Amino acid sequence: MNKNSKWVRGVMIVLLVAGVISLLGGSYLTLMFTNQTNVPAVTPVVTSTDPGITVDVVSTTVSTTGTTTPNVTVETVPLEDPIYKIFTSADSKFSMDQPKNWSNTDVALFSLSSNFSGQKLLGVKDIEKSGSLFASKYMADKAIKAADIWLDMDTEMTKAGWQGQLLGKYADGYTETAEFSYVKNKETIRLQSKVIVNNTGDKKIAYLINFSANERDYQNGYLGLATHIIGSAKTQ
Repeated sequence: MNKNSKWVRGVMIVLLVAGVISLLGGSYLTLMFTNQTNVPAVTPVVTSTDPGITVDVVSTTVSTTGTTTPNVTVETVPLEDPIYKIFTSADSKFSMDQPKNWSNTDVALFSLSSNFSGQKLLGVKDIEKSGSLFASKYMADKAIKAADIWLDMDTEMTKAGWQGQLLGKYADGYTETAEFSYVKNKETIRLQSKVIVNNTGDKKIAYLINFSANERDYQNGYLGLATHIIGSAKTQ
């Protein structure tokens, strides 16, 4: 082989090596640029909880290797109940939910037998329909039974011309809940009632909570409301 052929072959080899090096360098730069710019987007997650909304605020940290690390900050935003507000007695020993948009009204305190002394706590009424909610506190020198309070209450209702019947009763420790139906002049009212007793100490205490409405309103919108309110009544 002559000198010219050897020289041409050498030049071709040099050009081939330079091309391979250029191709590898371009691929490396493309890979580095892709790792630094194509960071996956992270969408904040919002989940609803009671009594507020918990917001998971997510940010990302990009390491030198191109990976992402989530940073989560949890914030709770309290929500206002659109239906109920909490009633608390002056001594903070009794509380219950009450409808937020009902108006105050005079409390019809039942004049129970001479064994009890009574105190008015709450009286509110639905200005659009027949619903009424009352809460009273009674005290006695001897142990109080829920049945005794309901017996006196029924006696007063009978004196006012109402004829009633007990539809159901549920007892849970010191708390008893009952449902009554009263009829007068072809008008029927439904009554959910709850008695909470505290027979400790020298003075015995009982709380009486009554939710009443005419039969039609009770069956068409009030049943769930009454059940929730009566269930919410509690002592501290």
